[in-house]
Amino acid sequence: MNSLFTLCLWLVVSRASCVTRQAGLSSAGELKGQRTAKSFLRGNAKAESAATSWKCVGEDRNRTCLFKNLYYTKAQGGGIDFVMYLEDKDMDHGIPKQAMPVVLRSDKYSYPWHPSVKSFTNLQELNKHVASKAVANQPGLSVHFNPLFHQNIGHALFDGLYPAYVALTELGLQDKHFRPVVGVDAGCFDADFAPVSAGLKKGDVVLAYLPHSRYNKSLQAAKVEILQVFDKTTQAASASANTTSLCSFAEGFDSSALDLGAAGPVPAGLAGQAACCKMCDQAFGCSRGVIFADVCYLKGSCTNPHGCDHPAPDRFMCRYHEDRRPQVDTLVRQIVPEGSSLVQSQDESQDATATHTIPMSWVVSRVRERCMSEGIFEAFGRSKRMLRLFEMDRDIHENGDVLFKFDEIAIGSSGAGNMVAGDNGAIGGNMAGFRDRMLEAYDCRLGWMPEKMWLIQASRLM
Repeated sequence: MNSLFTLCLWLVVSRASCVTRQAGLSSAGELKGQRTAKSFLRGNAKAESAATSWKCVGEDRNRTCLFKNLYYTKAQGGGIDFVMYLEDKDMDHGIPKQAMPVVLRSDKYSYPWHPSVKSFTNLQELNKHVASKAVANQPGLSVHFNPLFHQNIGHALFDGLYPAYVALTELGLQDKHFRPVVGVDAGCFDADFAPVSAGLKKGDVVLAYLPHSRYNKSLQAAKVEILQVFDKTTQAASASANTTSLCSFAEGFDSSALDLGAAGPVPAGLAGQAACCKMCDQAFGCSRGVIFADVCYLKGSCTNPHGCDHPAPDRFMCRYHEDRRPQVDTLVRQIVPEGSSLVQSQDESQDATATHTIPMSWVVSRVRERCMSEGIFEAFGRSKRMLRLFEMDRDIHENGDVLFKFDEIAIGSSGAGNMVAGDNGAIGGNMAGFRDRMLEAYDCRLGWMPEKMWLIQASRLM
């Protein structure tokens, strides 16, 4: 709460309307000398088509592009990326005939990037391919950016959110609600909220896949509340678990998997190993327990495709055998944000408030308080929705046919963060508009506090 209070005050004191105009800006927030939205590169847009089209404004480091029908899916070469779907006739030796939409993604150290390209013989084949996939539609406007060091609020705002906002300004979309689509670290959580290392129980809020009439389970994980937990483990299986080791052990190893908390002290030797293994067994999502200095550190999922286990002296790792975990089902109800827009129903044939019984394997993780900056990104977008690249990667790994389809998505740097500047060195773009939109997002109002207090709070943030 204090961080939000300080943020509002800092944005008030930033009153940069006159400064941005002195830096060579029009009242619409466009940089003088740059192209307007009437001057752009364009793909081949077609009515009733699933093909990708785009328009771009700006040059080099200031280029921003608005795509229609852009996809996030498996790309050629085995990776996952944004992909443009085009017809062969719009290609020339493997590249689009129109100028390639090359941008920076709101990171001043990033390299020029463009979406991958997949071409089809004709429009019919393109549309047929899309129809054959499990399409996770993302309606409305989205904005993709990769904030730099987003765990630091200063970097998050001015090396991430602000250049993305300037990109929208150049497209004339600065007042539109949008869905942030951000490339952030999967392990960035609010340090003020310790992870919970315990089993699931009634009232817990988790991310989980829900039943789907067409795809068996939903294409994206949803936030749900647990209403009841059913243990289906048979007495025979329970007795076997008591007599069979639930963990295998390796001396001299640690894990960089998701931190789930720690407990201790644990005794030395075999008794400590057994105690750490039992802690992992009772903690939802635990895959590892690492003993160090008589403390058992619990570890969850690993997001590194190359693995998270690594040699480390003076550590002792307990690897949990997931196949021996008790069989549990949960009764859940989806949590739908009040007044949310751009909401995609998990299954249009079902009531979003219905209850569902799902296996524990469909539960992804507990809902934990993420880094403060991510809440600011979502609030600033004002759509009550946000997507993270690692979440989409997870959903695609879960179902290889998943195809994220973005109706409209803006991608670009507009000067790459705090390098957005005018000729006189002042921050360029549209700082006044950025400030005002942030204030509106948090229902802050100008003039509600003496200017002396503004300056005191701003100096603390600096």
